Amino acid sequence: MTKSKWNKLVVILYAFVLPIALPILLSSRFNTFRFNVTQLIEHLNAGNQAYINKDYATAETQYKAALKEAEKRSPENAFAVDALHHLGVTYIEANRYYDAEATFQRQVAVAEKVYGPESQDMLSPLLDLIRLCIEQRKFSEASELNRRALSIVGRGVDQKHSADAELVRTMSEEIQSKQEQNSVR
Repeated sequence: MTKSKWNKLVVILYAFVLPIALPILLSSRFNTFRFNVTQLIEHLNAGNQAYINKDYATAETQYKAALKEAEKRSPENAFAVDALHHLGVTYIEANRYYDAEATFQRQVAVAEKVYGPESQDMLSPLLDLIRLCIEQRKFSEASELNRRALSIVGRGVDQKHSADAELVRTMSEEIQSKQEQNSVR
């Protein structure tokens, strides 16, 4: 390509294409350019390290920062589901069950939008909420959520979700056992 043809191409690009494309690329529909996956992973890793060290306040801060970074991509995405999981588990460890419940409910709602309400990817968020309900002795709610998870498992699961499917199956027994123990007391 000669220099004059290259110059014409650059002029066309700057004069016609860029003024049209740039606003579109920077609009909210394409806000993934403001999303930084490296920062998100750094926040998750820092949160994980703080969680391991039982520094739940720092873990909470880091997981909230990861969630904020994930939401730059879009309000509902798989990164947000993951950040909400970690945040909810941290709240449980800090004995903040009300916050954990709200976080896990939000995780389920976001996961439904991301994956669809009947997707195998719903098993992990549902299990988080089921475990919390059992811990809080909300057995009827746990049982209802577990029935939903069992219906997903009943349609078949792939290898990636087999461990979650096995947990769902054993949760029915655990819920029943805990209910019986609770009624004896």
